[in-house]
Amino acid sequence: MEYSPNQALAADRKKPRPLKINVMKKEQNTTMIFLNWNQLKFLPNNRLIKSMGYWLFIVPIAVKLLSLIENPVLIKFDDYLLKLDFSLPFSWYAFFFSALFFSVGNVFYMFWCPSVVKDHLAFAGFLNDGKTIDHLEFYSEEILIDFENLKQELKYDSTASPTLELKKLFWYIFKKSKTCRPVRRLLCVGSYYIGFGFAIYVVFSNVVWVINEFYS
Repeated sequence: MEYSPNQALAADRKKPRPLKINVMKKEQNTTMIFLNWNQLKFLPNNRLIKSMGYWLFIVPIAVKLLSLIENPVLIKFDDYLLKLDFSLPFSWYAFFFSALFFSVGNVFYMFWCPSVVKDHLAFAGFLNDGKTIDHLEFYSEEILIDFENLKQELKYDSTASPTLELKKLFWYIFKKSKTCRPVRRLLCVGSYYIGFGFAIYVVFSNVVWVINEFYS
């Protein structure tokens, strides 16, 4: 039985299509939640995170000073009794723990982030710093990649253009470094997320309080 072109096209559309999974999109969504080292490198210098560090000193000092004061303080004026409560508000403690987890995240990043990611944003920076193949060997060994095997795998040719060959090695090592040490990276990301969680809680609770006061 012969089909016209239109009939053949319609029949083809009715055939079941193989299920396609968008792996790239899935990986992108995972990366947005579970940040890689290259994405984490901007957090230690974030203004919010740097400013939160003061709370690590303010809260313990305030707690120590207030412990010297009998709380609450009662002041009597004739028939009026004024009660002053000098206990720290919960938001101060929340800021303290936010700063604490931010600091923990910074320490984790400083010690666990691969050097190639900490030192460079791109290959141009590597060249401008005057670094050589010896530095790439160090970066490679740092993330447990055998450098000689890597050169063979990428068909490194010392007689070819040195810049192009270095670039090929650099980007391979850089890409591998971004996602290496997953458990340590998870601890680092988790510390930052908990820090942001405490900070967001304080902001949200203050907004709710203002709204309640406005409508009360």
